[in-house]
Amino acid sequence: MKIVVKYTIHCHCGWSSFTVVRTLERPTATPIATTAFQHAPDVALARYYLGLMERCRGDLVSSLRAYAHSLELNPDLAESHQNFAVARLMGGDIDGACSSFRAAIETLNAQNRTDEASVLQAQVSGIVKLDGSAP
Repeated sequence: MKIVVKYTIHCHCGWSSFTVVRTLERPTATPIATTAFQHAPDVALARYYLGLMERCRGDLVSSLRAYAHSLELNPDLAESHQNFAVARLMGGDIDGACSSFRAAIETLNAQNRTDEASVLQAQVSGIVKLDGSAP
């Protein structure tokens, strides 16, 4: 059975913009996205979406690398902090996950996205304590 990945990826690279993936079977989506991102290596959102696809594909190491690169390019991308936290949690890095969850919440609050920050904080508190201990 093939799993369908349902992501729409928009990359805006100066004069060009393109949609990389709409709904493709996972084996097709990742190579297309990877090729597109090679042409737009400085687009943080592109790296974020690559991280999502790599995580869906089961490649946690590549996912973590993509989220880290996304955050190097744009540390104000709360979604990258949040998904970096999830990937770190999946990899067993509880302290790193807590740090990334805190960064996501702080970033959301700094962007006046306080409702989203509150929801994330409530969701996270059911998984880990943000001080690094188990709930």
